[in-house]
Amino acid sequence: MIVEKSLSQIEAPIAPLLRALDREQREPNSDELDELMQFITIQFVRIPPFRPFALGVLESVNREELAAALRTPETWAATLKNAGIAADTPGAEYERVREAQRSGEYLLSVNTAWYMKQAFEGVSRILPCLRARHWHTAFSTTGSFIACDSPVIMEGPKDQGIGFENADFIAYAVSRHVTLFGTATRCAPVFATRREIAEMNTLAMRRADKQVYSHVSDFCWLDEKLKHQTDWTLFSKDKF
Repeated sequence: MIVEKSLSQIEAPIAPLLRALDREQREPNSDELDELMQFITIQFVRIPPFRPFALGVLESVNREELAAALRTPETWAATLKNAGIAADTPGAEYERVREAQRSGEYLLSVNTAWYMKQAFEGVSRILPCLRARHWHTAFSTTGSFIACDSPVIMEGPKDQGIGFENADFIAYAVSRHVTLFGTATRCAPVFATRREIAEMNTLAMRRADKQVYSHVSDFCWLDEKLKHQTDWTLFSKDKF
């Protein structure tokens, strides 16, 4: 609760800026852009998909350490001793733990405090990556951009994990009229074509966890054959 209150206090001052950019349909100045990058970072670390992302990183490290500890009964005994755990603690038996680790049944769980710690640390790691990018703005005079519950959109190489460092571009919908893009090269602000809007809306739908937000139900998007659609019920992530 304290962490959420802290995040809300950080986010509150950005609301007037978001409204101004939407109303005036203009690029943010340098100071405003830095505020927006901080806001985008916070938006990323507080959404539900960040939890499995952070846990996945922790598990990969933890499993490597666990495998090393379980190399022999002696190394496991030493690990328990260093951790202050009695060798006869229920569930700590060498063969039982080794079998669980090998079968993939070993599950790591952490509390909310750990996630929030990762979130705040994530802000300090992500922000420099955003600042290193060239940011430009796309406008939809008809207000046709949509948004989703995973608002930070990243696209990049298909054969590897996509993150803030290797993404080809990072996008964030400021409003239905304004979208920010962070790329490796500098670009001029543009008034997006209908197809470009449809492409961005499709990325938002693919990125969404559970919800998509639009002021109209017949927003435009592109299906798996790059055909223009306005019926959202035809969309399926499995087709892409």
